[in-house]
Amino acid sequence: MNTLSRNILFSFDFKMLYLHCPQMPITRYTKAEGIIYALFFALISMLFTAIAYGGTGDAKEILTPEERLWITNNQSRIVLAVETGYAPFVFLDAQGQPTGLAHDYIRLIESKIGVSFKQQQFSSLSDIFERVRAGDAYIVNAVTKTPARLQFLTFTDPFISVPNVIIVRKDRPGRISEHELSGFKVSLVQSYAITEYMTNRGLPFNPDLVPDDLSALLSVSFGRSDASVIDLATASYLISEKGITNLRVAGDMAHDIRLSIATPLNAPVLHDIIQKGLNAITDAERLEIKNRWINISKPQNIFKDRQFWIALGSVLAIVFTILAIVLIWNRSLQRQIVLRKEAEENIKAAALYSRSLFEASLDPLMAISPEGKITDANIATERITGIQREHLIGSNFTDYFTDPGKACEAYQQAFSQGFVTNYPLAIRHVSGKITSVRYNASVYRDDNGDVLGVFAAARDITESEQIEKALLKSEALFKTMFNEAPLGIALIDSLTGQVYSVNPMFAKIAGRTMEEMANIDWMGITHPDDIQEDLDNMALLNAGKITGFHMEKRYIQRNGAIVWINMTIAPIYVEDKAHPRHLSMIEDITERKITEKHIKELAFYDPLTQLPNRRLLHERLKYSINEGRRGGKKPALLMLDLDRFKEVNDTLGHLAGDELLQQVALRITERLRDVDMVARLGGDEFIVLLDDIARPEDAAQVANEIIAALTRPFCLAQSDHVQIGASIGISLYPQHGNSPEQLLDHADAAMYQAKDSGRGCFAYFSEDLARHPKSV
Repeated sequence: MNTLSRNILFSFDFKMLYLHCPQMPITRYTKAEGIIYALFFALISMLFTAIAYGGTGDAKEILTPEERLWITNNQSRIVLAVETGYAPFVFLDAQGQPTGLAHDYIRLIESKIGVSFKQQQFSSLSDIFERVRAGDAYIVNAVTKTPARLQFLTFTDPFISVPNVIIVRKDRPGRISEHELSGFKVSLVQSYAITEYMTNRGLPFNPDLVPDDLSALLSVSFGRSDASVIDLATASYLISEKGITNLRVAGDMAHDIRLSIATPLNAPVLHDIIQKGLNAITDAERLEIKNRWINISKPQNIFKDRQFWIALGSVLAIVFTILAIVLIWNRSLQRQIVLRKEAEENIKAAALYSRSLFEASLDPLMAISPEGKITDANIATERITGIQREHLIGSNFTDYFTDPGKACEAYQQAFSQGFVTNYPLAIRHVSGKITSVRYNASVYRDDNGDVLGVFAAARDITESEQIEKALLKSEALFKTMFNEAPLGIALIDSLTGQVYSVNPMFAKIAGRTMEEMANIDWMGITHPDDIQEDLDNMALLNAGKITGFHMEKRYIQRNGAIVWINMTIAPIYVEDKAHPRHLSMIEDITERKITEKHIKELAFYDPLTQLPNRRLLHERLKYSINEGRRGGKKPALLMLDLDRFKEVNDTLGHLAGDELLQQVALRITERLRDVDMVARLGGDEFIVLLDDIARPEDAAQVANEIIAALTRPFCLAQSDHVQIGASIGISLYPQHGNSPEQLLDHADAAMYQAKDSGRGCFAYFSEDLARHPKSV
């Protein structure tokens, strides 16, 4: 079958075959042929049935005896944090009871592992995270994993993925991508993963932080903000539930929410138990929960859609069936050709039908005589030349091409070898418009095999040429952007770590030349302390459990200098599945890290002695009290005031006083354990926090040691013999208070009792000890 015949065959509308040729007889074929065709159809059906259907299986896991024992011992303190306004995932129903998709998962997990968790309700995710850090909440049941949250939480596998979308008012037309939010005021919910994602991306928008999703939607509805970004399920639920009629979805974000169940980092056994309960939930149960709460799903790849393969199998089966029918029809036509009358009728019918196909083609078609004259042309040829058929017939076909000589060469090639394919030419319209085409032609013959002429088809490739030019332009633009980008960009082998390509900024940040970068892998320049986290993330990426990740890490430059980077990893498609690759984009954040460290030191440490200040002491004391409530620890607080310090300051000056305070801080620190803490409140007042003591007398022993150490002479730059003392007040948890404020106030009162008793001694906060202080 030649090229022209193939073109015509595949442009058939086969269902019209019998309508065009009603007089064509249905030829009978032999029993053997019938069996062959039946087997052919059966094999085709079996093939597509096998493609369309398949089985899956899942396995259930049970808890180990050790995990059961752990639950028994700890169930009373495991608190499930319930967010009250995160519909449809977790919220309160009309009766004030928790409900929602994520809550249904928790109830199923409880039934799978035989446990009922205590619940505590919270109005926002920020409150939940605060209680998790304080140790008052242990399970967060609907949360997306982010780099910031990984600092204090462990996450299960995601149980549902929902796209984040851009919501705008209906009076704002057109689609909007995340890169087109520049200058927009965008409402985002505090502490949400999408908020962290958009902030870290540095997109040029104006964030409007709100407490919940409904507030974000209402801000857009009332015109207080231009757009909001929330997940599609929540937006659909709230818009329907609250009757908000003036909002619409304007676009998708590249970042989906992937909800998991999170537990604190210090509870790995609880994480394993929750994960096993989640794994035990069947596909049918998951589908039932999803259908109960979410009616809108994200479009999926059609090649992973089972219904797509069923439909494709059906269509191909029909196509093969129709092809077989055509073959049968052709065989019957050959068998009946001996009957001249029927043959003439068949030829006439076929000619009429071929003519309809000839005219229906969108490609220009021409029949050309051996002399190069046009003998026939279709409507598409009239359109591309601007000349009617009656004027085309009889003219030289080369007259309508921009290069007649080249058109003649194509024609001669078709005669010499029987066909020509994809020959590049250009046709000129009478208006002067030029259309680029690919010229395909093949000779057609009479019954004796003599050549009657050439049948030619021209395919308009103007659009494909424009696309090709656009691709070349895009490639050049990408190359320029790659080389001039202010971010470091590299293409890296996801399994071996080999660097395939880097831009100059990447090499600069890594402290190497472009040539050196070609001979190293990413582990060779990564700080040893950051390699494991990087490996863990890459393992999840290669396993398909995450679609990319962000992290802050350190590179070691060739000269040994440490540089902090903010890294974004995104996989890219390659045909070589044995060597998957990813795109690594890095930004130098060393200056930011230095600034953060400096700010932290200013916020939490005394600049003179480098000891913790009042703020850090308060946080640590609060933590110790919480540990005491849960685990029975008994912290103690010692408040010190230096005796005769004012005399040194007045006599030797403030510089000598500062030097003395630094030496006092060192002597106190030397008397403490690693778990204890000493802080400077200001002036000559210090606080010692003993993390845990067995008896009240232990605090007295430490106080005596500190008083003895501070009584020894100090050697300063302006004096070799400076002698001071110290008065100490002691408060104990829980005898003297159960809050940081109470313990500090009572230690202060006890210190003044010690001063009133003659200085150089200590006193407990109690009336009895205040009257009888112990001296050194």
